[in-house]
Amino acid sequence: MLDMRRAETQTDNTLGSRWGSTMYNQRFLIDIMHIESKPSLHIVDESTNFISAKFLKSVSAESVWSAFINAWSLTYSGNPSSLLVGQGSVFLPDVWQ
Repeated sequence: MLDMRRAETQTDNTLGSRWGSTMYNQRFLIDIMHIESKPSLHIVDESTNFISAKFLKSVSAESVWSAFINAWSLTYSGNPSSLLVGQGSVFLPDVWQ
């Protein structure tokens, strides 16, 4: 089981006046895609349509969670308020709860 404590940060973010009251880092859409037969995690911020992706070492719950943490949470501004994940079995284990 992964240590979830490092993923518990959540930042409430609002974009500047140019964007109005658009909130980012609220809800993400994530799924696994294959690029030239290599699995990658595809992450989309639903509010801004900002996209991030990261190639996966393997298609396992732990590998996908680690890629998500590294591609978004540690790189940008913490965890989103909610995730909408694909239907793959990799998103079912307790690591995603």
